Amino acid sequence: MPSNKVKWILIVIGLILLFATKIAFDIFSVNISNAVIAENPYLYVSSDKNYKQFIWQLNQNNQLQNPASFERLANAVQFNKRLKPGRYLLKPGMSNFDLFKLLASGKQSPVDLVFTGANTIEQLAASIGNQLETDSLQLMREIWSEDFLTQVQMDSANVIGLFIPNTYNFYWNTSAQECMQRLLKEYQKFWSQNRQNKALKLGLNQRQVSVLASIVQKESNLYKEMPLIAGVYLNRLNKGMPLQADPTLLFVANDPKRKRVTAELIAMSSPYNTYLNLGLPPGPICCPSVQAIDAVLNASKTMNYYFCAAPDFSGKHIFAKTLQEHNINAHNYRKALNKIGVFR
Repeated sequence: MPSNKVKWILIVIGLILLFATKIAFDIFSVNISNAVIAENPYLYVSSDKNYKQFIWQLNQNNQLQNPASFERLANAVQFNKRLKPGRYLLKPGMSNFDLFKLLASGKQSPVDLVFTGANTIEQLAASIGNQLETDSLQLMREIWSEDFLTQVQMDSANVIGLFIPNTYNFYWNTSAQECMQRLLKEYQKFWSQNRQNKALKLGLNQRQVSVLASIVQKESNLYKEMPLIAGVYLNRLNKGMPLQADPTLLFVANDPKRKRVTAELIAMSSPYNTYLNLGLPPGPICCPSVQAIDAVLNASKTMNYYFCAAPDFSGKHIFAKTLQEHNINAHNYRKALNKIGVFR
């Protein structure tokens, strides 16, 4: 019969082994809920590394099969001090140990930041803010800051032309300032020497190309027509004719429901009214696409000075050399609008 002392030693050893087994289970057991991460595979750690919020997020999203084991172990090793901010991809079969290594390494999964265009800086900032940790207000403050506008040599009216719609690889926790500096580099990269030379041949600078491209963008979604429309506008600019671009009037009206240009709009006093003012408006009326910018830089050589939307509402346009021809085309289009009851 073992003595009481031996018994207690065995009991202690057994408890130690039990505790060690429990610790091993907490560390190495699979703890990622495969069913959940199929729909919600990313885990976000905010820049302020709010540990309580992080744990709440894990529980709220049901991303762990055993949140208690994770939290127990995290508290034991003071994991809150090792968390690194970012967006992390969870993979099936990950254990607590795997998750700890990932979150402490800072090896986050980048975001494909996509924006396809915007009418205003507010819309642009909202689109970016929905995809990154930084919010739209921080982005707008950075864009409109005196330091940034001075750096890019633009003003609040034309700074929207700085942003080239595309897909960019970003880290989720990129700050507003870092985001703007990166997009500035992308703008500078986009404006290659070849594009700059083409702008010079047209007698335009980069900002003016963006302004004209924004009008072309709003005139048509048909890429094949964009160079033709750009050619017409360049003809009018070179001849000293007003652009008479309907999208600039709709920009001034700022009414998404409005589908038609009326005499009331044409009479509105605004530097963006290209019926009353010669030349280009003071800034882009939207964030022009790469296709629209290149359509201006590679504008068609044309004898046309006018164009009008086709009365079949196909999105195509009818081009004309003379005002007489154009008036007939415009009459047919207005007649088609009246027929379907579009009066404003």
